[in-house]
Amino acid sequence: MTQYLIVTVARHTACIVAQTVRLIRNIRRRISLLPAIHWGRVPASVVGPAVILFPCSANRLCCGLAGIIAVKGKTGRNFPIDLTTLVALIDSVEAGFQEMPSMQTDSVTGEYPTGQATLDSLLANIRALKQEGPFLTLFKDPTAQKTVADLSVRLSTLLQREQARLAKQVGNLETHVVDIISTHIEALKDMCWCLDVELAGNIGRIRSLMPGSDDPGPDNRITVLRQINAVLNSIDRLEVRGRDSAGISILFVIPAEAYEAILAALDRKGLTTDFERRMDRDVLKNTSISLNRSATDDGQPIVALTVVYKVAAEIGSLGDNIRFLRQQIQKDEILQLIAAAPHRFHTVSSHTRWASVGAITEPNCHPVDNTVTGATLKDRRL
Repeated sequence: MTQYLIVTVARHTACIVAQTVRLIRNIRRRISLLPAIHWGRVPASVVGPAVILFPCSANRLCCGLAGIIAVKGKTGRNFPIDLTTLVALIDSVEAGFQEMPSMQTDSVTGEYPTGQATLDSLLANIRALKQEGPFLTLFKDPTAQKTVADLSVRLSTLLQREQARLAKQVGNLETHVVDIISTHIEALKDMCWCLDVELAGNIGRIRSLMPGSDDPGPDNRITVLRQINAVLNSIDRLEVRGRDSAGISILFVIPAEAYEAILAALDRKGLTTDFERRMDRDVLKNTSISLNRSATDDGQPIVALTVVYKVAAEIGSLGDNIRFLRQQIQKDEILQLIAAAPHRFHTVSSHTRWASVGAITEPNCHPVDNTVTGATLKDRRL
């Protein structure tokens, strides 16, 4: 009996030890996937993924959430996208809807018709295409874009059919059944919106910010124009607050050697005179460029270039201002060249609606600067 107890305790102990070892390994693996945590660091000096508490900047004072925390993702990786999983999930969803002949109360359960988990997985896979790496891959792959467009058509057809079925039978269904069906239909709407507007629609708008060439250029430029497009999309919606002016400011912080390469490229393209002219202004107007030389904390020389576009008009229609800004960006060869160059980071800020005093004029609308009387944009410090 004693020997039996000893063997039993030994077995239980071994089992507990093995489980503990597996748990520790699992915890270590999960911890390794978490972003690094930094305190008071300059975001440009941190390798992602990372969370930076109270991020530092030598020439900016951030307020609100931006002054408390910064999040930096992984960079410098290729993101091949595999749409076969997406296709398989849509096949499963379609099959589930087709297998249920009617919306009778006794045939609808919490798993109607393919299960919430399947719909959640499909929506998550679609939304994952909006992340920077997958989006860049999709942007440069016309075949993948065609596949995504085809999937959108399939989901839209399914959505319309299910909406029609619900409208026809809603009077015969119990309330909780209508809630289940409506939840699934809302998920289909989210998927269609993401595919049509957030992916295909934005790809088209970003391409409209590029010159006429079919070549999108380096990833740098695509990323910059994507973020400019996101800001313009947002400011376009805000224009209902007042549409007498709008402007956008794009700041690039560039290593000194990259700036010299930009100057050489401008010279080759015959744009140097225009570049100098746009900096030699005493007022910040549309297409103005300002330049500031500085250095990083470790003494490396950097150049800050800011390109501004803005418009003011007392008479016009909603959408006119943002349409004008998009046209200015699309035809600006200098901006396209700067955006394609390597840079440490960039920021995009915009403003709409009159929020100042004085006349509604281009020099007086946002963004404005701190140039003193008698100085030019070359003399303005950060």
